[in-house]
Amino acid sequence: MKLLLHICCAPCSVACVKSLRSEGIEPTGYWYNPNIHPYTEYRTRRDTLTEYAKTINLALVMEDEYGLRPFTRAVAENIADRCPVCYAARMRQTARYAAENGYTHFTSTLFISPYQRHSLLRAAAEQAAQEFGVAFLYRDFRPVFRQGQEEARALNLYMQKYCGCVFSEEERYRKAYQKKNAARAIGESDAAQTEAEAQSLRAQAMPGLYLAGLRFDAARAAETRSPSVPPHASSAPTDTALCAEVAQLLALTERALWEVRNVLRCAADSGLWEHVYCGAPVWRHAYHMLHSLDQWFINPMVYTQPPIHQDGLNDLDCDRVFPTLSPAVLEDYLAAIATRLRAYLATLTDGLLTACPEGCPYARMTLIVGQMRHLHTHQGMLMGFIIAQRGAWPAVLGTQLPLPTQDDGVAHYC
Repeated sequence: MKLLLHICCAPCSVACVKSLRSEGIEPTGYWYNPNIHPYTEYRTRRDTLTEYAKTINLALVMEDEYGLRPFTRAVAENIADRCPVCYAARMRQTARYAAENGYTHFTSTLFISPYQRHSLLRAAAEQAAQEFGVAFLYRDFRPVFRQGQEEARALNLYMQKYCGCVFSEEERYRKAYQKKNAARAIGESDAAQTEAEAQSLRAQAMPGLYLAGLRFDAARAAETRSPSVPPHASSAPTDTALCAEVAQLLALTERALWEVRNVLRCAADSGLWEHVYCGAPVWRHAYHMLHSLDQWFINPMVYTQPPIHQDGLNDLDCDRVFPTLSPAVLEDYLAAIATRLRAYLATLTDGLLTACPEGCPYARMTLIVGQMRHLHTHQGMLMGFIIAQRGAWPAVLGTQLPLPTQDDGVAHYC
């Protein structure tokens, strides 16, 4: 096992590292905590961990990102319930780094704290594991919390007095918040839940946690955008408002892309790829759907045809005969489109959605919604062909089912 251990602070790491090492697991520490404010507090916790890691020979990866601005943007609409953003941001970045750097598992020292929303935190980690395709190692470190705190004090480590963000720092001093948080902790106790009940509740929380993580990513992207690199439209306002709507669009786009890929696979799996409907084979209906998404989602006035394109190929009224494009070729085309759409949405803010891209008479939101309408119209047609042929529905996600994050390469049916 190659374990990446997200570390929130040095005191919480003491017992966690000892516990893991007692199992024969040698973790690599990972510092990524954009939720800690103000900067003096962030710096003190960071530096304390750096020095402590040296004394116990703990390998440490530092993502030194002070995130006051993106964090506050991401939680501004619901400060009282900001924890999902905090958990999702840190667990997703930890899972992302683990997946990109050859780690087989990840976990966090946050699981030692009796003051955290333990079940929600676990759901955030499980969602991140699914999203980035790396295993989450669940350990409930809470039984050794007091022991770890005593050892940290004996080592003279800096002991923080509040969770991390500026809002939790305020709540430390205000009795009204202290009572509210105590009541919330009692209400969220998982002691009386069966494992099946707890697992069901975590699964229900995952879509919201995914969106919370996207909100932070969008706020982070808005904050880090270089002033020398303009948004996609030079005429668009440089609005750095909260990106909640963009995050929702990104989440829905990811679901739509999964469903489209699945419909392509179901069409091929059902033996329909070259069946002709309304004068065109199924694969051309699929190409028409993808080409329109590629051309019209971002800016139809600034567009380069894909290498596989031929004149008239995307026009279902064109009666020319074209060489068949294989399912693999159209999946590759869809993957290229998906990469562009994700990169595009990551640069937008909510304020840019009502502005027009350069040279285009339509607002960005109009283009996006229009393509979602067109995409689902043709996806529905393809599903009808498949249902008539096979007698089974291609799987759909809606807004409730978790978004699959590992591609098994097969067609899925309801």
